[in-house]
Amino acid sequence: RRMSFGQRPTRSAVPSVPMQPIVLPYPPSVNKYWLIGRRGKTGRRMMFLSDAANAFRTRCYLVVRNCGVRLGPAQFSVTLAVWFPDHRERDTDNLWKPVMDGLCHGGAFDSDVQARDSRVIAVGVDRENPRVEAILRPLPPDWEPSAEWDRLCR
Repeated sequence: RRMSFGQRPTRSAVPSVPMQPIVLPYPPSVNKYWLIGRRGKTGRRMMFLSDAANAFRTRCYLVVRNCGVRLGPAQFSVTLAVWFPDHRERDTDNLWKPVMDGLCHGGAFDSDVQARDSRVIAVGVDRENPRVEAILRPLPPDWEPSAEWDRLCR
């Protein structure tokens, strides 16, 4: 069935079973993700993705395409479980953006703005296989953030 301009696709049902985790490689640090350089005749300063960031995005693309996960424009919740490469103290907030960009680049969803509920869990250290496992769950159409907040505060 064709949709008219501006019409959004509807979701008939939201799966109640949790989805399989998408296992991604450990992302490069935010300090190594972006490069600042000059481009063009004017020498204007611009930000570029580093080679490490591009390699991470390519690996994410391949993983997501092999998993077959595609949420489209639906709102969803995301839980990221992180296994660090060593015991150094790390800020888990810096992991969220590269991982979400990699999942979006792979086609798991249209934009990371659709993530209405996100959590990052620092699981532990795995020196041989540092990784991030992402679980994406579509939210029901009647999901209300305020009701979720009330539920969490009880």
